[in-house]
Amino acid sequence: MNYHALCFVDMPFGKKPDLKSGRAVDFDQIYNAAIKPAIED
Repeated sequence: MNYHALCFVDMPFGKKPDLKSGRAVDFDQIYNAAIKPAIED
């Protein structure tokens, strides 16, 4: 049988303010720099 892995990522996207500091967090950048490369490897 031919199997392939699946990955589901549930996270915000775009820029959102951090609730504690009010500083903007770029979730697209986090995904592209850390999560996507780990999934592809």
